[in-house]
Amino acid sequence: MGVAAAEVSEKKKYVSTDLTVLIPTLNRPAKLTCLFESIEAQSERVGRIILVDGAESAQAVILDFAGRIPVEYFRCIPPSQIRQRNHGLAQLQARDRLIALLDDDMVLEPEAMREMVRFWNTVEPETAGVCFNIVNGEPERRTFLRRLVGFTASRGGLVLRSGISTPVSHVKESIRTQWLPGGATVWRKEILLGHPHQEVSSRWAIAEDLIFSYPIGKRLPLYVCATARARHEHVYDQRPDKQHWYHGRTQTLWLYHFVSTNRELSKASFFWTLGLRMAGKLLRGVMRRDRKSVEFVRGQAGAVWAILQSLITKRTSRDLLQEPVEHPIIDRQGRSAAE
Repeated sequence: MGVAAAEVSEKKKYVSTDLTVLIPTLNRPAKLTCLFESIEAQSERVGRIILVDGAESAQAVILDFAGRIPVEYFRCIPPSQIRQRNHGLAQLQARDRLIALLDDDMVLEPEAMREMVRFWNTVEPETAGVCFNIVNGEPERRTFLRRLVGFTASRGGLVLRSGISTPVSHVKESIRTQWLPGGATVWRKEILLGHPHQEVSSRWAIAEDLIFSYPIGKRLPLYVCATARARHEHVYDQRPDKQHWYHGRTQTLWLYHFVSTNRELSKASFFWTLGLRMAGKLLRGVMRRDRKSVEFVRGQAGAVWAILQSLITKRTSRDLLQEPVEHPIIDRQGRSAAE
């Protein structure tokens, strides 16, 4: 009996309290409340929750959940997703073994943490990260035509030569993947500490997860756990009159930077696919009188112009991502107090 118990203990590398949750947040108290409620409802308790607030909007939420979940509160001013995440990583302790990086608009199903820890106890010891299976939203369409023009591939979790990544959501069974999302993934602590996120002054770090995880996936296993289910209740924080132009421009610049920093990817494929996507989105926008789509394409065109200018001025792809630093105190609409 003693030998059998020892063998089970040896196989069970992790328990739920080995898992620490790190959450950067900015002006989303309602979303944060939903996330905390889902953590409180878990069938197994996590060890720590590190919340890094980019403003002051989370203080009331913290007070409400004090004593209910093991949450610790930190502030990081001026805010940025990468800076706040790095600030949270600086708070890690020796007892923290697995680190769940969660966006504040995630919601976990009740068995998600138990299933995640169970899965970690089945994979190779060198596994770097495992992401939750995001089950809401529309699944990607993987039609023959979309695969033919390079918009997608036959399965999720792949990175195409154009830099496009196929989604890791809605999986029916657990899969190995080439990349992992930044706000729904559990990493070994050693991976996060050994691969620090480089800070970029950008309000929307749309491809930082690709930039971080893809090089790691070339060397170490990455997975999606099908049974660790979660929902991403996504929201946009930019000003309504500019958000679609901003998202089109910013998404394009981040993806260009990703392609530029991985030699096996192709800038030619990136521009080919981008041109097709812009043409299709613009045509749909005009036909449906959808101003949002037109503004998004206008932002993409602005990014292409900035890229072409950078080739003359010799600015790097990373330089293109830098945005002016706004006033550190952000109001509830996500605007700078100086605006």
